[in-house]
Amino acid sequence: MVLPQLVATVFLLIGSVVLFRGGQELQTVFHILRNDPVPVRSLDGHTGPVEITGTAVAHEEGETVTAPFTGSECLAYTYEVEEYRSSGKHSHWETLDEGQNGVDFVVDDGNDRVRVNPDGADVRFESQSVTV
Repeated sequence: MVLPQLVATVFLLIGSVVLFRGGQELQTVFHILRNDPVPVRSLDGHTGPVEITGTAVAHEEGETVTAPFTGSECLAYTYEVEEYRSSGKHSHWETLDEGQNGVDFVVDDGNDRVRVNPDGADVRFESQSVTV
């Protein structure tokens, strides 16, 4: 009699944690989507994630990183390597490796400039996919 209640309580706690973490991620997405990009001159005193637009240039002359798969020089990159696995009727994509790297850079929106440090940031780029 006690075991079913204990199992139900454990599932309820696990479900609550999963729902809470998912809600935190969605909160960031909704915050950015419901707002227009912020002009660089308006960033002072702004808290939380923001979207800015402009041209990114190296903070220091010639400072770049090399993208791992293309060999291109860039200011920042993220990557995820996945492999399609199937067994009988079941199939899924499995992440084999992922990472990101970058150097400090400056975003110029035509009026002002702001320095961006991508270390530890939740940097999101337009998705590009290469299948081999």
